[in-house]
Amino acid sequence: MRKPLIILIAWLSSISFYGQATLASAALATSVANRLMAETLYTFKNRQTGEVYTHLKNIPVTDDIRVVSQYNDWHYTNGVLNIALLELADLTGNNTYEEYVFKNMDFVFDPDNLGFFEKQYREVFKKEG
Repeated sequence: MRKPLIILIAWLSSISFYGQATLASAALATSVANRLMAETLYTFKNRQTGEVYTHLKNIPVTDDIRVVSQYNDWHYTNGVLNIALLELADLTGNNTYEEYVFKNMDFVFDPDNLGFFEKQYREVFKKEG
């Protein structure tokens, strides 16, 4: 969870703190964005068995399955990061950053993947309240 926040802070601070850096602000931001896009995996992993999945359709519900890439984990910092990437797409005119955001959204909210985590939530709620 810290890594996305650090990247976001680096990107946001590049505008004001790195004004005298060797890279221009936009170039520094695109460098950071390109790195995180290259590191993003669109897979899930069963922590118990080590099995890796590209989707969760027909996968038995277990609490051991997690999203592999921290950039696909759905929490506030990634939402802010996605907004920053949309702004970067507008700033640079490079739609790759916008496409990345929509690809992440499609992955997270894919009906099969979302359905799996809905079932997982219900199972845990039944057991632990």
